[in-house]
Amino acid sequence: MSSFIETFLIVFFAEMGDKSQFLALAFASKYKLSKVILGIALGIGLNHGLAIILGSLIGSFMDLNVIKFLAAILFLVFGLLSLVFEYGEEEEEDQRFQKLGPVLLIAGTFFLGELGDKTQIIAMTMGAVSDNKLLTFLATWSSMMVVSLIGILVARVLKKQLPEMTMNLIAAGLFIFFGLRGLWEGFEYFAIAKIYTILVIGLLALGIFLVVKKNQKSKDAYYIDEITRNLNNCIGCTEETCNCQTRDNIERLTREYLGGDLAYVGSVIKYIEGLKKMSPKGYYRLYQTIVDSNYMDKIKDR
Repeated sequence: MSSFIETFLIVFFAEMGDKSQFLALAFASKYKLSKVILGIALGIGLNHGLAIILGSLIGSFMDLNVIKFLAAILFLVFGLLSLVFEYGEEEEEDQRFQKLGPVLLIAGTFFLGELGDKTQIIAMTMGAVSDNKLLTFLATWSSMMVVSLIGILVARVLKKQLPEMTMNLIAAGLFIFFGLRGLWEGFEYFAIAKIYTILVIGLLALGIFLVVKKNQKSKDAYYIDEITRNLNNCIGCTEETCNCQTRDNIERLTREYLGGDLAYVGSVIKYIEGLKKMSPKGYYRLYQTIVDSNYMDKIKDR
């Protein structure tokens, strides 16, 4: 049962705020919820089922301890990848399944969308090291289903945003914890000197540092581009009550996060989300740095 919980939690936090949730929400806004759930269940079930079968085949001709050691390294890589911010990436439905009806459309989109994704690799890895393949499949499949339903509920019913970065940090922590634990056990089995643990931790710290630097660069570039685009859209606008895409962007930016109204916890969530998102005050400060004489001249010309 502990392996079920471990696999469920890893997949759950890895997928919270990921493209799968937004894809589920997009489909839920177009089709009946029952068809969306059925389509997701079929697509994820087929995807993870194939991954676990492949993992079982790998486990049949490779030493189990070697697989566990490689899985530990893979988990550390996933831990770092969970800390990488992605900006402006929206998942679109696959047009190849449009004529097959909503259930097959959703199933096909989720099946292809998860091919090669980290959750499929997790399913394959856990399937290779697990004694109970069916239990591993149920853990990964049920976790993905819960994640999809939460995404639909929060955005569609509660009108709030999921704390994406908070979930990513939890996922990164889980990946790194299980990765380091697996490496420690691997060092014992292969009689590798434990002093190399310091080297691993040093490389991990370097990786985190490089990811943070990359994130800051990506964040600045993304928001400068977004604000510049909004400024261009608003040049010459004299409407006091705005009903356009720019207003929608601002509303999206300032929407409350799930759990943001809780004492203490809400403050922590807002701080963590601020690592990727930009607060209205920060957005306005960046806006002021971009507004220069060129924009003022353009407004006057209008």
